[in-house]
Amino acid sequence: VSSWLSEYNNMFFQIGDTEGISKSSLEPKKQLEDFKIGDLKSYSKVYYKSGYFINKLFNVHGVCESEFIFYNTSDSYIHKHFDSNAFILINKGIEIFSDGGKYVYDYSDLRKYFLSFEAHNTVYIKELNTSLESLNLEKTGFQSFEKKEGVYKINSLASYDDYMAHNREIIYKPTRSLEVVDRVYNNEGDLVVNFLFGTDIEVIDFSYEGFIILQNKGRAVAKMFLEKGFISCKTYFGSENPY
Repeated sequence: VSSWLSEYNNMFFQIGDTEGISKSSLEPKKQLEDFKIGDLKSYSKVYYKSGYFINKLFNVHGVCESEFIFYNTSDSYIHKHFDSNAFILINKGIEIFSDGGKYVYDYSDLRKYFLSFEAHNTVYIKELNTSLESLNLEKTGFQSFEKKEGVYKINSLASYDDYMAHNREIIYKPTRSLEVVDRVYNNEGDLVVNFLFGTDIEVIDFSYEGFIILQNKGRAVAKMFLEKGFISCKTYFGSENPY
């Protein structure tokens, strides 16, 4: 399990309060590939009940070139964050979509931020104060998973008692695209679709033209757009312009 839940550098994915170095790394020769994309081999693992989907791409030299993890854990409130239906994407060592992770482990305002919706790639209701205990663990989790040539599809539900149910469908085509379909029910306010980018990503805002460019060292690595366009778009830069 630990080899799947760790990155190319053997560090565990920063999910919830998880941190540290894995004692093992994934060996592609011992895994059964799902399919090939050119010279790359695609491998995946689904921990359905635990709420993890992981995909890794390896080149002919056995080097991991891309990693994607989607998660919606519902075992316990212990070490849990507001990170249901969130994800991390790393391509060639560049963390494109990130997660706030643990960062600190005290009762400070900074800790509250890293537990919050705002520190994860998910959906939330603006200016709504709630507690983790509002997440209905019994109704939360993966709903379906499908794998076919070149495509992975995951459907997942996060149910918050009395005020919101968030259904997210992920359609992931490694090296090509990541499609995120959100359906939110019983919401009581303005919805925010939140994305947290890696520290090496520069956001170029063309939302007025219907898209956003993500750059690394001046080179475009991804293009983001919403099917129905942007109502509004705000970008925050850590300590320079925090939430």
